[in-house]
Amino acid sequence: MRRQRINFLPQELRPKLKIPPEIFALGFLCLMLLYCGGSFVRYTWVASYRKTQLKETTHASLALSNKLQALTEQNKLLDKNDKALSAIQKVLSRKNYWSEIFKELSILIPDGVWLTHFSDQKAVVPSSSAKLSLVGEADSHEVVAQFLTILEKSHHFGGVQINYVEKEENIQPSRYKFEFTVPVKVLTGGS
Repeated sequence: MRRQRINFLPQELRPKLKIPPEIFALGFLCLMLLYCGGSFVRYTWVASYRKTQLKETTHASLALSNKLQALTEQNKLLDKNDKALSAIQKVLSRKNYWSEIFKELSILIPDGVWLTHFSDQKAVVPSSSAKLSLVGEADSHEVVAQFLTILEKSHHFGGVQINYVEKEENIQPSRYKFEFTVPVKVLTGGS
């Protein structure tokens, strides 16, 4: 059974709304325009906010990129300075105090020996000692041997290599030319 709605108000007392259907359509159209207009305003506001956020993020990213580039350049400079410092420390740790070496060499040379030339030979492979080439003349073969023995026992030298010892022709009194290669021990400080 179907229920029916019963209205106890008489027909005359009931409120009557007489709204033409065009007004309903116009009202619906206004509501739709309001909804669309609000959506459009919200969309443009969100788009504007996102653009602002994007600009701020881009500026922050650019600033961070510049700082990163500056830090990278500073790191390169620090690495370069670090390499230079380590090279200087390496050179200083293998420093020869030539004044001490020449002082000892002048004391060690016996009478009858004259040094005519000496030079520092650069080692091809870095090592803990340099080599000094000594070229000179002597009165006799015995004095050359004495000088060689003195060099072997000295503080700065040792392991002397004889390149040549030869008697000069047609010179009176006799002269002997010699050349020694002498390893020089590296010192870490003076005297």
